[in-house]
Amino acid sequence: MTATDEGAPFPWNDGRRELLRGELDAALFHLYGLSRTDVEYVLETFPVVKREDEAAHEGAYRTKDLILDVYDRMAQARATGGEYRTVLDPPPGEGPRHEA
Repeated sequence: MTATDEGAPFPWNDGRRELLRGELDAALFHLYGLSRTDVEYVLETFPVVKREDEAAHEGAYRTKDLILDVYDRMAQARATGGEYRTVLDPPPGEGPRHEA
């Protein structure tokens, strides 16, 4: 076990977790070879998520918007031969843990 594996768990942060889920979802869509149009269709098949998002965020389907934004940035990185860079700060798996 390394020093980074010791200590209390990471703090719960709803916004950070939302971004992590969005990045994972977008990465999996790429992994399975779905086009952007396919991703839009798949995300529309979750009516409960859409309804709850729209109720909580003034009519915006934020989950879909987030995943498509990340999907597009990943697609751009692939098209240009670049590397996708997370917007999370600190990046996943890095940063301090909080006190118990």
